[in-house]
Amino acid sequence: MKTKLTYQTLKASEIKTSPKYIKEIPRQTQEERKTMLESVIQRGIDKPLEISNLTSLLVDEFERFTVGKLANFDEFQIVYKDFESELEEFQYVVNNTRCRRNLTSWWAGKLNHLDVELQKKLAKQRQKTGKKIPESNEVQKETLSQICNKVKGRSVELATKNKNISPRTQSSVEKILKSNDKELIKKLDNHEITTHKAEILLVQKENAKKLIPPLPKGKFNHIVTDNG
Repeated sequence: MKTKLTYQTLKASEIKTSPKYIKEIPRQTQEERKTMLESVIQRGIDKPLEISNLTSLLVDEFERFTVGKLANFDEFQIVYKDFESELEEFQYVVNNTRCRRNLTSWWAGKLNHLDVELQKKLAKQRQKTGKKIPESNEVQKETLSQICNKVKGRSVELATKNKNISPRTQSSVEKILKSNDKELIKKLDNHEITTHKAEILLVQKENAKKLIPPLPKGKFNHIVTDNG
């Protein structure tokens, strides 16, 4: 991936965003949005927006772009970045977001998980195309099965390098994601509950299900009533 350092200017209406990328960007709180808006109005935007040469989509500085539009900016300074595939582009978005300092433990863990899933897909893509994995990549020259086995536990490994989350909390995030509890995940995405609270609620839901006796199987020719 290379960066073309020639800055250009684009109108706000010409800058495209992807719903898939926006979905993986933590929502700003009202206070954060207000602080950034005040800063942008006073000082402007001091960093160029990053646009993919592959898809022409915005791949970084999403919040500044949103706040800039709120401040009625008509044009933005941009810089183009080259990507070899949409997967590589998506991973760039995830990693840039994962490096933030102010992530909640939920978002840090969720992005760790997503980064690992993208690594697996990239490994499969590279093997399928026969493209050599770069020297800097730790999975160079390994078979696909070796790659997947190594990547399997990497979200917890990433957590040890991420100050926003502990390995224990990463495991909690994995458990919640695996449950696919949309209600809990939505609340976590919107900063309404903590990861710890969400895990407690998930355990309570699971325990409640265990207490409900299963319905009898088979066909029956009579009805049993409880007169108590």
